[in-house]
Amino acid sequence: MSISGLGGLGGLISGMDTKTIINQLMQLEAQPLYQMQQRQHIQDLKKGLYNEVNSALLALQSKVQALTDPAVMNQKAVTSADQTIVTASVASSGQPVAGTYNITVGNLATKFDWRSAAQTSATAALNLNGSFSVNVDGVTSQVINVTASDSLTNIASKINSALDTSGKPMKVSATVVNTTLIINATDTGSTHTVTIPGPGPGTPNSIAQSLGLVDASNNQLNVTKGVDASLTVNGITMTRSSNTNLTDVVSGLSLNLVKAGTTTVTVAQDTDKAVKAVHDFVNQYNSVLDLLNTRLTEKTIQNPTTDAETRKGLLNADPTLLSLQTTLRNNVANMYSGSSVYKTLYSIGIQIDDSIDRGKSGKLTVDDTKLSDALKANPQEVMKLFFTDTNGNGRLDPADTGAAAGVAATLYNQLDNATNSNTQLYGGISASKGLLPAIMNSIDSIIKDYDNRISEFQTRLDMRRQSLEKQFSSLEVLLSQNQSQLSYFTQATAPAK
Repeated sequence: MSISGLGGLGGLISGMDTKTIINQLMQLEAQPLYQMQQRQHIQDLKKGLYNEVNSALLALQSKVQALTDPAVMNQKAVTSADQTIVTASVASSGQPVAGTYNITVGNLATKFDWRSAAQTSATAALNLNGSFSVNVDGVTSQVINVTASDSLTNIASKINSALDTSGKPMKVSATVVNTTLIINATDTGSTHTVTIPGPGPGTPNSIAQSLGLVDASNNQLNVTKGVDASLTVNGITMTRSSNTNLTDVVSGLSLNLVKAGTTTVTVAQDTDKAVKAVHDFVNQYNSVLDLLNTRLTEKTIQNPTTDAETRKGLLNADPTLLSLQTTLRNNVANMYSGSSVYKTLYSIGIQIDDSIDRGKSGKLTVDDTKLSDALKANPQEVMKLFFTDTNGNGRLDPADTGAAAGVAATLYNQLDNATNSNTQLYGGISASKGLLPAIMNSIDSIIKDYDNRISEFQTRLDMRRQSLEKQFSSLEVLLSQNQSQLSYFTQATAPAK
C-alpha cells in the first residue's frame, strides 16, 4: 500500500524513510493476521487428511458390498455340451443347483403360418379395392384399406403396420416370398391364431378371398398351425410355447432351444469371481490399515517449509482414526452366527498376516486353497458368513448388522456410519450422518469463521495504516512549518550589512 497520506513529502523534511517505517510497523501489527492465516491453512490441510481417509473407506465399502452379492459369491458356470441344440445360462434372478441335466429336444415351437395363393407379381398392382382387419388371438386390428394400386408387397407392409383399437402394434407379421403372401403370428406355440373376419358368419372378406387366403365359405386355406416345443429333461417330458428364455424348466437356468437333438447341460460352482472379490477386499482393507497407521503414528516436523511437511502429525493419535482402526480390526476377528458351518473369516482362509510385523498391523492374507475349497463345498454357507438377510427383505440395509448378519454386512454398515455424507436432523440441526463428513463439515465452519475474522482484522489493519500515514504526514507538515518559521526568524534577526 502506498503512503497516500504523506502528500508527496515522504520524509523530505524529516529525512526519515517514512514508508519503510510504516511498513515495518504494519508487519508487527499484522502478526496476529499471519497466525490466523496459518491456523486456517492447517485446518484446511487437516480436512484434506480426513477426506483422504474417507475416500479410502468408501473404496473399502465398495469392495465389502461385493461380498454381499450372491451373483458374485455364489457364481455358477453353465456349459452346454452341444450349443447347436441347447444354449444355457444363469437366469437373471436365479441360483441354479450344481449338477448335470440331460436334455432332449423333440421338436421346436413353431408359429402359426398362413399363405395366400401365388399371385402374378409381388410388386404389380392387384386392382383390388376394399378393406379388412386382422384378428390375432381374439384381438382385432384397426381397418386396413386396400386400393387398386396396392401390390402384394404393399398389403404385407400394411399388415405389419397394423394397430389394435388401443393403438398398440398387432402381434402379427407378413412377408412376401416370390409371389406368395405369408402371414405369421409373432409368438410361437399352439395357442396363437390369425384370422381375417368376414362381414358375417360363413361369408369371406373379399380381399382375403381374392388373395386365396379363404374360400367362399370363409374357411382358411394353406394354414399350418403353430406347435409347442417338446423336450425331456432328466427323463421328465414337457412342452413349452416358446423356444427362448425358458426359465421355468430348470430352476435358476435360462434355456434356449436351437434344434431337435440330445445334449447335456452342466452347472458347476465358479469360484473365480468370488476369490477375486475376496482378494479385492483384503487388498483394500490392508491399504486402509496402512493409511490409518501412517496418519496415527507420523511425527510433527518442526518448522515445516512445505504443505507435505505441515500435514505430518496433524492426525497423530487422532481419536476418530483410532476408533476406526479398532472397529475394522475387531470386525474381521469376530465370530458370526449366520452360517452353521463357518463362524470366522479364518475358517475360510482369510487370516491375519503374521509374516508382517508378527501380525501387529492387523493386515490380512488369503489362503486361496482353503477359500476355494470352502466355496466349492458350501457356497451358500460362505455367503451366510458374509451376509445373512436378517430381516428377510431381500437386500442389504442398516438393520443387517451384528453376529447374525455376517461380517461383510456388519462392516458395510459400520463403514456407512463413518462415511455417509447424507444429512439428517439432530435436535433440529441438520448434520451429516457419517462421522468423517460431519468432522469435515465442522472444519469447514472453522475455516469460514477464520475467513470472517481475517477479513475483520484486515479492515482494522487498513484503518491503522491510514492512521499512521496521516500521523506521519502531519509530522512532515509540522516540520515544514517549523523550518519556514526558523528561516524567517533567522533572516529577521540577522545583523544588517
